[in-house]
Amino acid sequence: MDALIKAHQQAKQKQTQANVLLNDLQTREKELKEKISGLSSHASSAERQLSRALTSDSLEKASAVVEEARKSANDAQMLLKNIERAINDINVNLPTLHNDVRLAELDIWAAQEQRLIQEMKAQQDVLSLIMKAYVAAWQQGYRWEIATFIREKILGAGTHIDPEVLAQLKDEMTKQILLGADVSAKTDEKAAAFEDTAGE
Repeated sequence: MDALIKAHQQAKQKQTQANVLLNDLQTREKELKEKISGLSSHASSAERQLSRALTSDSLEKASAVVEEARKSANDAQMLLKNIERAINDINVNLPTLHNDVRLAELDIWAAQEQRLIQEMKAQQDVLSLIMKAYVAAWQQGYRWEIATFIREKILGAGTHIDPEVLAQLKDEMTKQILLGADVSAKTDEKAAAFEDTAGE
């Protein structure tokens, strides 16, 4: 279970890092587009000055300004293309990262299901009581399957279990599984840090 929880945490961390990087790149993309707009205006202005230059000296200066403005605009455009490519790569990979997180969660729930089933099987007294109660109901004419009997008579859930009840149970179990793992990990970290300090 610890390995499954660790795998889930790693998958979640990769997904979070990708989202943080995506937000950062999108912010930089927006800023760069604004900068390119300003550089383009500057280049246009420099070109107008070049056309109005009268002497060879002023022509040379204006030409240098135009060249510098064009170079800055081209560099910014190249950087923008790289950022847009990086954003696209992240957007392509995000569904896979999301799927990895989901699969890791499913592995945890499958392991938890098996553990709980084994725990229930170990409670022979409880299983025997359920079967005896089912037999008693059968003797009275009850003809539903035992799954329905457990749901109706023991869980008191009727034909359908309230989805809100299931959601609450899921939340409680998630806290026990994942938060319990976090507490355990932090405790292990503190113990390791204490051992390092003690060893010095």
